[in-house]
Amino acid sequence: MDQATAVVIGASVGAIAAICGQWIQAWRQSRIEAAKLTLERAKLNHSQAASLHSEMRATLQNAIQRLASATHSMCWLTWIAKESPKRFGEAQLQRYDEEMHVLLPEIIGLQARISSYVPELGTKLLELTARIEDLDERIARTAIAVIDGVSQPVESLSPLHREAVVLHEQLAHLCHETSMKNYVPAA
Repeated sequence: MDQATAVVIGASVGAIAAICGQWIQAWRQSRIEAAKLTLERAKLNHSQAASLHSEMRATLQNAIQRLASATHSMCWLTWIAKESPKRFGEAQLQRYDEEMHVLLPEIIGLQARISSYVPELGTKLLELTARIEDLDERIARTAIAVIDGVSQPVESLSPLHREAVVLHEQLAHLCHETSMKNYVPAA
C-alpha cells in the first residue's frame, strides 16, 4: 500500500470515528434530555395530584360544614318547639327557612363536586343530602301547620327532632369515616 492510500484510509477512519463519536454523543444527550423530561412530567403529575387531593379535601370539609349547619338548624328549631313551645314562633321558622334556603343549594353543589373527585364518597353524600332535604321539607310543613294553629309544637315536631339528631350523628360518623379513609380523587 502506498503512502497516499494509507493517508486516505487514515483520514477515512478518523472521519468515521469523529462522525460516530458525534452520533453517540448526540444519542446520549437525547437520552439525558428524555430522562429529564420524564422526571419533570412525574414531578408535575405528582404536584397536580397533590393539588387535586388538597382541593378535594377542602371541598369535603366545606360540604361537611354546610351539612353540619343544616342538621344543627334542624335540631335547634325542633328542639325549641319540643322543649320551649312558648318561644317557638314565626321568627324561628323564618330564620330556619333563610338558613336552609342558603345551605341546601351550596350542599348540592359541593356534593356534585365531590362526586366528580370520588364517586363513592359522592354517593354517600348524595344519600345523606337527600335525607336532609326530605326532613327539611317535613319540618317546614309541620312548622307551618304549627304556626297556622293546625297542630301543637310538641306533638308534631318532637319526632322530627329525633330524626334531625340521628342525621347529625350520621354526619359525625361520615366525618370520622372520611378522616380515617384516604379518598383519592379520580384522575
